[in-house]
Amino acid sequence: MGQNVMMTHSLSMAAAKAAFSEIASRAHAGERFALLRRDKLVAAVVGPGDLERLEKAGQADEFCSAVERFRAKNRNRLPAAAVRVARSRGRRVR
Repeated sequence: MGQNVMMTHSLSMAAAKAAFSEIASRAHAGERFALLRRDKLVAAVVGPGDLERLEKAGQADEFCSAVERFRAKNRNRLPAAAVRVARSRGRRVR
């Protein structure tokens, strides 16, 4: 409840080509279109809001991957701030 479920419309490439202007307008309004060639998905048309969400999700995935790579590479290292604090308290840190 409260979640907007958007239906994706499936169209052949030929039908999409013939009605491209209408499809673009409807996608801008929030509808989604799957473009098929021989009953196989070849492309999708989505509006700017969906595209923005997809791009943000991709950026979040890239960021999480970068963090994981950093953690794997620096498993046994302390962050620079922790090293400074430890040294300021007279502790030896490698």
